[in-house]
Amino acid sequence: MSFFLYVRLSFVLFVFSSLVSSVMAETSFDFHEVRGREAKVSNLDLPQVVVKGSTIEHLSADYDGFYSITFDSVPGATGIELDWDNEGGYKHWTIREIEAYAKFGTKLDIVAGKVVPGPARTSDTAFANAFDGDVETFTYTTQSLTSVSPQRTLLELGPGSHAIDRIRINDVAGNGDNGRMQRIRVRITTDTDKDLAARKYFDTTNLSVQIFGEHLMEGELLSMKGRSRPQGMSGYGDQWSSDSHLLWDGLIG
Repeated sequence: MSFFLYVRLSFVLFVFSSLVSSVMAETSFDFHEVRGREAKVSNLDLPQVVVKGSTIEHLSADYDGFYSITFDSVPGATGIELDWDNEGGYKHWTIREIEAYAKFGTKLDIVAGKVVPGPARTSDTAFANAFDGDVETFTYTTQSLTSVSPQRTLLELGPGSHAIDRIRINDVAGNGDNGRMQRIRVRITTDTDKDLAARKYFDTTNLSVQIFGEHLMEGELLSMKGRSRPQGMSGYGDQWSSDSHLLWDGLIG
C-alpha cells in the first residue's frame, strides 16, 4: 500500500471513529432523565383571579389544569372546606383533582369527602374522582340540575399531625358550561368530629393563588429523557409555553 493511500485510510478511520465516539457520547452521557422539582422560586401569578382575604374569585372559566393556593401553615389540620358558588344557574364545579400539601411539597392523603348541601355527585363522574389521585378522571362535584348555593366541599385528611400550607386544584376549562367560580372561600379545620359538616372551620391567612410550573415541572408529568435540549421542547406542542420554568435535580458526573 502506498504511503498516500495509507495516510488517507488512516484519516478516514480517524474521522469515522470520532463520529462513532460522538454518537456514543450523546447516547450515553448527554441525555438524562430530568425530574421536576417542586420549588417556590418558580411561582407565577395565575391570571384572571382576584384574592380578597381567604376568598378567591375567578374572572373567567378559561383556565385549564393545576394551580396552587398557598396560605399560612395550619398545624394540626384535619380537614379542608372550600365554600363556593359559580356564576351559572346550575351549581357545579368541574375539577379533575384536589390535592393537599404540608411544607409546600409533602403531599397529604385526602381520605374522604362530602358536599353540603349537595347532593354530591354519585353517578357518572362521581365526587370521589376529585381525590382519587388520577388526573384522567373528573367530577362535576354535584348532581345534575343542582341549583342550591353556596355549596361546601369538605375534605378529610388522613391520620397524623399535618401542617397544611398549600392546596392544588386541577380545573376543567369551561366548568361544564356552568360559568366561572364567583367565590371559593378556603378554610381549614383541626376538629376530629366524624361528621365533616359538624366540624368548625376557620379562614386561612395570607392566601395567594399561583402557578408553580404545575403542568410540566412538578412530579414526573413530562418525561424529559432524550429531550433535554431546548429545540426538543417544540415537540410538546401547546403544552410548552414561555411562562414555563425548568427546574431539576442536579446531575453528578
